[in-house]
Amino acid sequence: MKQKICFLMKNPFTLGGEQRVVSVLSNILINHGFSVTILCTDSFVANYDLYQLNRKVKVEQLNITGHLLYKIVNLFYKIIRFVNRKTNLLKRNYGILNVIYCNKWLKKNLIKTIGRNHYNYVIGVGGTYTLFVASIKKMVNCKVIGWQHSSYEAYFLTKDNCSWHQDVLFEKSLSQLDQYIVLTNYDKEKIDSRFSIQSRVIPNPKSFESAIVSNLDHKSFVAMGRFEYVKAFEDLIDSFYIFSKKNADWNLYIYGNGSYKERYINKIKQYHLENRVFIKNYTNDVKKVLLDASIYLLSSRWEGFPMSVLEAMEMGLPVISYDISAAKEIITNNSGILVPSRDIQKYADAMSKLVNNPNLLQKMGECAKINVGKYSYNTIYEIWYSMFMELDSK
Repeated sequence: MKQKICFLMKNPFTLGGEQRVVSVLSNILINHGFSVTILCTDSFVANYDLYQLNRKVKVEQLNITGHLLYKIVNLFYKIIRFVNRKTNLLKRNYGILNVIYCNKWLKKNLIKTIGRNHYNYVIGVGGTYTLFVASIKKMVNCKVIGWQHSSYEAYFLTKDNCSWHQDVLFEKSLSQLDQYIVLTNYDKEKIDSRFSIQSRVIPNPKSFESAIVSNLDHKSFVAMGRFEYVKAFEDLIDSFYIFSKKNADWNLYIYGNGSYKERYINKIKQYHLENRVFIKNYTNDVKKVLLDASIYLLSSRWEGFPMSVLEAMEMGLPVISYDISAAKEIITNNSGILVPSRDIQKYADAMSKLVNNPNLLQKMGECAKINVGKYSYNTIYEIWYSMFMELDSK
């Protein structure tokens, strides 16, 4: 009989690294004989082609959002959550925090759905759904797992982000889980110390494998991601402007969608770089984009475990990144350059260093391709499988 896995999340058919990695992992598990369901708390329009999600993966919605009372109460809770996020008013009040962050209608329907489908493992994707699955642990007959998708700093130390002002919820909840998953050794150290648990490190797998790589003869930098605050693509434009004063040949391409798009366009106009910096819409043809580039740029303020970096390295591109915790664990063994966070000038210097040293560029590209091998499908699957077997033995 197939082992049944359920991922609980908002919606897998929107743009984001979380959605992509759930799709990739679901495909891997399906290919190894597991039954996989993605259970959504939001309405969705199925788009299996967005991340090439295997159509054997079931995607279902917890049908509660149409209930009028739910909408009214949820709006009230949303207001309280907003106030708490801004003021930390509820600070140590676990009871109220649990009510406003772990909606009882959702929990009730989740328990029924788990019981009806007899899942072996239910995995809460991200902080919010980690809290949900922890809160129902005693009421379901399955293993419950929390899966952190960003860095410790992003979850607990960044104002108004992720799990800001929810520390007491995590203090009470993480110990109730059968397992809590983090993406890096750095996050494990921080989480285990802060919440007195034993989390497990499982990096993200690369989203595809390629037999071909870029020949690195295209005079193009490339970056990909959501056009939002966290990605800080405006930094790339600032650094490229400094770089462009001494280089007239290389261009910058930034792919994605989001609310910051006009901000980027205006900055490009401000620097008169319309013919050298190009804002492009999100693309499914990631391989083609990377093959047409020679250096990948990451400017994020934080990341969990950036899939785009793994994809770039798989295509043989060296990476220039700020020295955020996730990048430090991926960009090793001479596969790229780490720059002090938010240092625009040093980022521009790193761009010049690679552009002006073709031998170094080629060497780093080769190292990137080798280095990313440890995030192969089979390697990451074995880590997940070992965890499942260990949990089953308890």
